[in-house]
Amino acid sequence: MEARWVRYLLLLALAFPAFLPFNFVYRFGVNLPYWDQWEFIPTLVSFHEGQLTLDALTAQHNEHRLFFPRLIMLGLAALTRWNTVAEMYFNAGLLVALGAVLLHAHVRAFGASNRSLFAFLPIPWLVFTFRQFENLIWGWQLQITLCVLSCVVSLYWLTEVRGLGARWAGAVASAFLATFSFGSGIALWPAGLAVLLWQGRREGRTPWRAVLGWSLAAALAGAMYAWNFRRTETHPDPLTFLKDPGAAVLFLLNTLGAPTSHTSTTTVAFGGLLVAAVGVVLLELRRRRVTPGPEAFALGLLLFVGGVAVLVMIGRAGLDQWFGASSRYTTFTLLGFVGLHRALLTLQEPGRRGLLMGVLIAATVATGVWSFTEGVATGFTYRNNFRSYREALLTYEARPDPELQGMHPRGHEVRRYAVELQRLGLSVFAEKREAPARP
Repeated sequence: MEARWVRYLLLLALAFPAFLPFNFVYRFGVNLPYWDQWEFIPTLVSFHEGQLTLDALTAQHNEHRLFFPRLIMLGLAALTRWNTVAEMYFNAGLLVALGAVLLHAHVRAFGASNRSLFAFLPIPWLVFTFRQFENLIWGWQLQITLCVLSCVVSLYWLTEVRGLGARWAGAVASAFLATFSFGSGIALWPAGLAVLLWQGRREGRTPWRAVLGWSLAAALAGAMYAWNFRRTETHPDPLTFLKDPGAAVLFLLNTLGAPTSHTSTTTVAFGGLLVAAVGVVLLELRRRRVTPGPEAFALGLLLFVGGVAVLVMIGRAGLDQWFGASSRYTTFTLLGFVGLHRALLTLQEPGRRGLLMGVLIAATVATGVWSFTEGVATGFTYRNNFRSYREALLTYEARPDPELQGMHPRGHEVRRYAVELQRLGLSVFAEKREAPARP
């Protein structure tokens, strides 16, 4: 197991999946504003005309505060004349950074032997799954991956916090970055608090100053987030899930199992397996049948994913039942299986460890099979549709509104904002401006 040639094979097997999201973008990414990106155009126009305000950057979008993603998208737009494929590659880079952080955390906890690297093998195939195709070929979705990366970094730093200091400050800064990148980042604050308290209980010395500081930072973030917050009228009532608890549970399981498939039967089954496996882990934690140390990060990941799934259920349960398995949330919920993986490596009972490893391997195989069958087919479908939309946008003046509605439900807004894009030479109109004249 420790032979050099085995190590080279392991490093290749760990590195190869990181190539997949870039290849997916290369093959299927199309430069085109799509859905929510059309609502970003007024901010983009204000930026180009030197009239951008702080209110525009912090403005609410649905339930989210997209301050940091807006800054990144404006920066990329300035460099590329708003070529949205650049946002897709940036998102792929964030996924690679996520994989690197998880690998670093694994090596820090379990060492860098060939046996340890072999144990980590399922994780890259989960992190770089094509099940998150929306987040790969829709540049707007970098907000989700930025939030996920920030949350993982914050939780990792919290596991090493013993008081107020650089690691605590880094964890808080990452938490603010997550919160003001996507609404689900709010779930990080209670998960982080649980990590701090768990570590204190395990070590017999709770870092109360760090706990108090984290709580005050959470209160500040919550107050900033809630400032002038308004419920989105076009979205369902947040209390809808209380009207049908059974459907709400299915929605929750759908969300948790989303990394494995897009069919409700499979996602609900794997969501149920994940919940059962986490129950076993928590039981072992209570009985102290775990190797102390690495379990804190696993606990933080599991609690964070549970919080995200609950927030998605509250915000979207009023929509169709399938929405829980939407690919956009997969980047969040795959961390549930990552947390399960780390937790099972700390279990001292071989039988329990083998049982949970079976759940993890089954989930990894399911998402791998989906990636290279349905995922690739979905990529071709999106690419063909987006190419048709791009042609319609280039000739928007001669197109009726229904032909523009594929890019946004309100075709008249596409027409109105297309004028601005053409005037500034952005997006598809930058390509047209830079194209050489035909003889």
